Amino acid sequence: MERMTELSRMMLNSAKEPMSISEAVDILEVNAQFRTLQDKLNAFSNGTNLKSVLVEGLLANHPEQKRDAIDKKVRNWLSGRTQSISKEDAIELCFILKLDAEQADTFIAQIAEEGIHWRNPSEIAYGYALTAGMDYLQAKSLVLRVQEALDGKAQPAKEDSDVFTTLVKNEIMSISDQEALINYIIESSQKLGSMHNTAYHLFMDFMNTLEGGAIEDGLDEESAMSTKEVLENYLYRKMVPVSERKKGVDKTKAAFTDAQKSVRANWPDEAALSKMKSRQTDVTRKVLMLLFLVTNGGESEYEDDEDLDWEPTRDEIFVSTFTRLNQMLIECGFQRLDPRNRFDWMVLYCMCVDDIFDVDQKISDFLAELFPEE
Repeated sequence: MERMTELSRMMLNSAKEPMSISEAVDILEVNAQFRTLQDKLNAFSNGTNLKSVLVEGLLANHPEQKRDAIDKKVRNWLSGRTQSISKEDAIELCFILKLDAEQADTFIAQIAEEGIHWRNPSEIAYGYALTAGMDYLQAKSLVLRVQEALDGKAQPAKEDSDVFTTLVKNEIMSISDQEALINYIIESSQKLGSMHNTAYHLFMDFMNTLEGGAIEDGLDEESAMSTKEVLENYLYRKMVPVSERKKGVDKTKAAFTDAQKSVRANWPDEAALSKMKSRQTDVTRKVLMLLFLVTNGGESEYEDDEDLDWEPTRDEIFVSTFTRLNQMLIECGFQRLDPRNRFDWMVLYCMCVDDIFDVDQKISDFLAELFPEE
C-alpha cells in the first residue's frame, strides 16, 4: 500500500482490527485522530497566527463584510463548530495562506475531496494564478476574464477529454502570461469541462448494472429497477436520516454527532442521482464509492476465475478492494482513501470481510448501529 503518515497508518490498521459493529461505531464517534477542519488548516499555516491570517485575509478580499461576521466564521472553523468549507472557499484560502499550486492541490483535496480540476476553465485560471504568485482578487479578476472570453466561443467538451487532464496541467505550467492563458483555454475548449467524465462513465456503468438487475441479490429473480429502487435497495437511503434534525430533539441542541454528520453529509437522494445521470450536476466521490462497493467495482480479480482452486483470505480481499477503489478514485480526479476521514474509515472497516459479497451487509449493519431507529 502507498505511503502514509504515522497517524493515517495507525487509523488504517485500526479499521482492519477484528471488532464488532458496535465497537467500530464507538471508534467513529470518539477517536480523536480523525482529521478535523482545524487540523487541515493548521497543517498549511506554516507556523503563522492562523486565526489572524485568515481574518485579515478574508477582510482584504471582502471589504464589504463586517469584521465581527468574518471573525465568527473563522472561530467556527477553528473550534470545530463548522466542519466543511466549499471548494470555492478552499481555493480562496490557498491564496490567503500563500500556497503554491502543488500545496494548494493537496489542501483543496483534503477540504473538498478533490484537488484543482485542471479541465475546469475557472479552476485552471486559479491554478495559473497560484503558480504566478497572484493574490486572490487578481485571480478572481482573471477567472472573470476567462469566463467572459469563453462566452459564446467554447466548443462542447468531448466525452473522452479526461485523458487530457495531465497534459492540460503541464501545458498551463509553461504559459507565461494571462493573454496566452486565455487563448489556450479558448483553443482547448473541446478538451475542457467542469465535470468529471471518467467518474460519470463509471457512475453510469454502475447504475446500469443495478437498474438492469444484473446484481445477484438473493431475490427470487433479477428484475430491472428504477433509480428510486436502486437508492432504497442498494444505497441505504432508508437507513440514513434525511431530516436535518432528529425527531423530538430540542432545536437549541445539536441533532447529530460529528460522526453522524460526516457520514450523512451529501448522502444521495433520488433527485441527486437523477441530476447526475442527466449531467445537471457532477458525480460525487461519496456516490461513486458507494456504487463501487455494492457492485464490487465490476469484477474482482478473484471473481469468476475457473482456475482458482483456493479461497482468498480476509487480508487478500481487503488489499484487492483497497487497491481497486483507490485506483478508481485517482483516475476520476478524487482524493484517495483517507483513514483519518470518518466516512472513509467506515468504508475501510466494512471492506474487512471473509467474503467480498459481505461488504454490502456490513455497511447496512454499520448504518443501522450509527443511526438507530427513533
